[in-house]
Amino acid sequence: MSTVSPHHAQRSLRCLLAVPLLALLAGCVGQIPLVADEAPRLAGRWPLESQSGEADRIRLDLPGLQPVLESALESNLDVRTSLARIEQARASSRISAAGLFPAFNLNSNATRNDLPERSSTELYSIGGTLAYELDIWGRNRSLAEGGRAALAASESFRDAVRLTVQGDTATAWVRLLSFNDRIATAARNVDTAERLLALLESQKAAGRISALEVARQRNQAATTRAVLADLRGQRGLVRNQLALLMGLPPDASPDSDRSLREVEAPVPVPGEPAGLLSRRPDIRQAELDLAAARANVAAARAAILPRIDLSLRTALQATAGGDFLQGTGALTALAATLAQTVFDGGRLRGQAQLSAAQQQERLTRYLQVVLVAQREVADALVAFEAASNQEREQRDAAESSGTALRLAEMRYREGAEDYTTVLDAQRALFTAETAADSSRQARFIALVALARALAVGVE
Repeated sequence: MSTVSPHHAQRSLRCLLAVPLLALLAGCVGQIPLVADEAPRLAGRWPLESQSGEADRIRLDLPGLQPVLESALESNLDVRTSLARIEQARASSRISAAGLFPAFNLNSNATRNDLPERSSTELYSIGGTLAYELDIWGRNRSLAEGGRAALAASESFRDAVRLTVQGDTATAWVRLLSFNDRIATAARNVDTAERLLALLESQKAAGRISALEVARQRNQAATTRAVLADLRGQRGLVRNQLALLMGLPPDASPDSDRSLREVEAPVPVPGEPAGLLSRRPDIRQAELDLAAARANVAAARAAILPRIDLSLRTALQATAGGDFLQGTGALTALAATLAQTVFDGGRLRGQAQLSAAQQQERLTRYLQVVLVAQREVADALVAFEAASNQEREQRDAAESSGTALRLAEMRYREGAEDYTTVLDAQRALFTAETAADSSRQARFIALVALARALAVGVE
């Protein structure tokens, strides 16, 4: 008849009690919802026909743009802030990965005992502790994966900031060149209005016309001069914006007297909608944020399960400083600890549920970012097409208005038309030329928006 030792019986009893406890813990973990993956919805094609091919860069060929872009991407303060955020994320990633490695602590101690009627004694000790958590459930691995994903997301954020700075700088440069054209148009109209005003004043002095016609033309000249002053003021605001984008004070802002009319607008090449998933940095950032959220869920679920910690402690003692090899003794201890939270008011389980809800939010945001990116490309294509058609028609209208003004002046001098016809022709010409310049600006701004939406370069 065999007998069972009390020690063996106690160990068996602990094992039997641990089985239902682990089963209970597994059941608690299983109650935490898992977020199912969902693929983003992609368009089959873009809304407008465009040139086939895959764009890597949109070449605007705007005079003076390239050095301005390079300076902005190098000195913009938002870009520098994003670089600092990368360093923060890199440090956080290093902290998150620390649990994968053992920790070693070193300590030392020195004591001296001086007792009456006894010789003094000295005791020196040096020791260390090596601790390591067995990552059975993958908690530390998940934390490290989440840290790496967060670091990569911060790098994508930097790319998104650079893309935004590039787009804002190119847009401001387009506006600057467009203001040059619109100011030139307004200046010509001022000259025309003042020339006609001088003509009317001479005719009034000769008694051929009334003071009413002179007053109406003087109003037209003043209105045109006011528009010119407003355009110059808006141009100054654009230069201030360029200075800020380049990290410069306003008086150091770049300038140019070149024209936007002299530049031929390129044909857009948007490529396939699926290409956005690999090019857009905000999509990559949203995807990496989702990956980090998945890792956080795995870590939170693993935190509910038991932890096993190993520790190795060693110490050397000596009665003379520095003589540890012949010391009085050495102590070494190896320990394994099984730790499990039995009751915490639902904190760990609540943290796991919170992480799952955050993962669901990140998934929804990822899907939304993909849809917004596709809309931005479609919007830029529609805007480019509309602005192109508008500019073509408005250039024709401006040409016709210029011809009408010349004929109206000629007939007015001959007495075949009244002054109202000339005044209407002036206004029509100014309106048509201004609208044509605005449409050309809109074409180039749409191209910049397309480059930004496609996450391709601009030059």
